[in-house]
Amino acid sequence: MVGIVSNSAALFAQQNLNRASTNSELSIARLSSGNAIVKASDDVSGLAIGTVLKTDVSTLRTVLKTAAQANSLLNIADGALQNIADILQRQKSLAVQANSGTLTSNERAFLNQEFTNLTLEIDRIVTNTEFNGVKLLNGNIASNSTLTFADPAAAANFATAGTLGSTYLTTTSTVAISNASDPSLIGSLGNAEVGGLFTSTSSATFYLTINGQTYVEENVDISGATKSLVFQNSDTGARITVTLQDQTGASESQGDIDTIAAGIEADLANITVYQSRTTSNNATTGLPATAFANTILEGGDYQDFTLKSSSFVTASDTGPGISSFEVTAESATDGTDGKISVTIGGEVFSTATNKFTSSNNTNLKGVGIVTLTNASDSNETFLINFAGLLSSSVGIDTSASATALEDALNTLFGVGSTGGLTFQVGTEVTDTIGLTLNSAATTSIYLNDSSVVTSLSVTTAANAQTASGVLDNAINTITSLRASVGALQSRFDFAASVISSSIQNVEAARSGFLDVDIAAESSKFASSQVLLQAGISVLAQANQLPQNLLKLIG
Repeated sequence: MVGIVSNSAALFAQQNLNRASTNSELSIARLSSGNAIVKASDDVSGLAIGTVLKTDVSTLRTVLKTAAQANSLLNIADGALQNIADILQRQKSLAVQANSGTLTSNERAFLNQEFTNLTLEIDRIVTNTEFNGVKLLNGNIASNSTLTFADPAAAANFATAGTLGSTYLTTTSTVAISNASDPSLIGSLGNAEVGGLFTSTSSATFYLTINGQTYVEENVDISGATKSLVFQNSDTGARITVTLQDQTGASESQGDIDTIAAGIEADLANITVYQSRTTSNNATTGLPATAFANTILEGGDYQDFTLKSSSFVTASDTGPGISSFEVTAESATDGTDGKISVTIGGEVFSTATNKFTSSNNTNLKGVGIVTLTNASDSNETFLINFAGLLSSSVGIDTSASATALEDALNTLFGVGSTGGLTFQVGTEVTDTIGLTLNSAATTSIYLNDSSVVTSLSVTTAANAQTASGVLDNAINTITSLRASVGALQSRFDFAASVISSSIQNVEAARSGFLDVDIAAESSKFASSQVLLQAGISVLAQANQLPQNLLKLIG
């Protein structure tokens, strides 16, 4: 109805005009800014996701520069190490020449002048090789671990376990291994085969086969209380221990033996990782390739390998990873117990309370297997066998000793912060690559076969012979350092490639949420402009309707 006081047609036209005007303004804002979201209410979820992606892109661009800087640093270090290697080779030639019986003492003195000056040049290179003020070769960015590990005959044993709650393994049982002489690594227990033979009343022999190696436990009394079955390999002396639950009431027959063997085999299959890793004197040198034969690590590199399994890997590789170890010292002030923790795939595994106190296992040397339990699933455990692992008595009753053990464990597993420099190569603060370089100074590389620093000269034939042997060790050390640098260069190259790919993909995803679609928005703008102009014209006509009513009055 049209009246003099009210004009619903004009109000309707005005409402549509306002809507068209608002749409035009939004299109103008989007087209002029290039943003699909002008204000938060336009797309709340899109704004939230897009902002996170935008932050990730910005972070990735920064870490790409970080990776490039790390490679620049490594290039400088490699160039200096190459020069040091050349100098050592020249010194080796001088030592061999000085060992000749045809030379006089005066002639050896002349050779020694060059030899001594070359030693000074090595130390000068070490002192002056730096990147942005950071000394690279003087040991300042070496691992800060002060602990040493025992020789390869003593193995560091560890495992993650699935649910161990069947008839044949207790819920608290562990599967432990000790290597008497064989330094090889044991692969996954998922393919273990267990069999048994009933030999006499209440007695049996069990066989456990892993990776073609057979372990035997003889003359087992299967009935009675809970007991340990110790499977041993007769060739290597390696042993695997399984805890058998109380079998009271067993009929002591071949059928029972078969059932027990099948139960043990099934429970072993639940253990996703079981490996033994031998370590060198400083826990930084890799294992010989032969140590990986017939294991899931076969083909691993001598200097630097990544521990792999069906369950976890070290953080340097893909998949659920060991991020870092954390060791907390016992506190006499507030009564806090000592504690060892490790993060695996985002899950925290820790020792139980009251585990490391002044009266309970403060000294870790020879303490045996330490169990770290998943905080969110008590059936998942991570085991470290400290028996024979540490070369000296170590406690965690002081902050210094706890830090030393933490650094040593991180060094052993190749994870976490173990000194040196850290470069972030991802969006997460924990996504880092650590860089450590041992000292290349002559006081660090001029070592005899007993690892004693030796002053070198070629003034006599005897001195030249000594120098020749020490220089062989020094050349091997520098070669190892260059190999470490090369491995890190390769790693940073691949990291940079992954970062570049991530930037491209994340930027595309961010654009989908935040960038305006010019074609679609321009069409909307044209449509809103037409409606705006039509609204103005129609509103003008609607405003004239009340005037027509005046004719009725006249």
